[in-house]
Amino acid sequence: MMVAFASIMSTISYNTGPVIAKAIDAFSRCTMLVDVGGSRGTLLANILSSHRNIVNSIVFDLPSTINHASSSMDDNDFERLGISPSRYRFVGGDIFDPNTVPKADGYLLKYILHNMNDENAIKALKSLYKVALRPARIFIIELVLDEPITSEVVRRQWTVYAEDFIMLGTDEGRERTLQQYVDLLQKAGLTFFKLHEIGLDERVIESYID
Repeated sequence: MMVAFASIMSTISYNTGPVIAKAIDAFSRCTMLVDVGGSRGTLLANILSSHRNIVNSIVFDLPSTINHASSSMDDNDFERLGISPSRYRFVGGDIFDPNTVPKADGYLLKYILHNMNDENAIKALKSLYKVALRPARIFIIELVLDEPITSEVVRRQWTVYAEDFIMLGTDEGRERTLQQYVDLLQKAGLTFFKLHEIGLDERVIESYID
């Protein structure tokens, strides 16, 4: 199941990664970039390809996922994009345990927080707040519900609302509005900076830690 999920997420990042990588100039301000829950590192590989000044990066995920990702030589996106092995590495750990989270001045969280209820999302963000090198940038990539919620918005984002309805039934995650993400950031000690519209269903929420 975990391998199948990793494969699905890599496929999504394969399609959207190049757009995200080229749309966000702020990635270039990071000297060490960590892809939290990065699985095989597809998104990170695209960012490294577009931002060659980033010389250090980490794919951070659960040890079982990292063991599979780092040992799988088929469909290696870093190799496909010509990324030098000196620019990235795989590290296993747990976002809820700050002692295992790598120190960096940039963190990516793509489709991570929407899998969590508010309590766990705040806990995960607090882990980053605790270990981040100052100043740091946090990039949250998610489907963001538009506001105000009108019938037109629901029609336009019906797939997002359908997913939100399913996730709410599990009590483990949800899709959120921008303000709801801003509230999570503030409760964890982070500061919202900017919402990036990148021409995809996903938006990039940029925040920072001083």
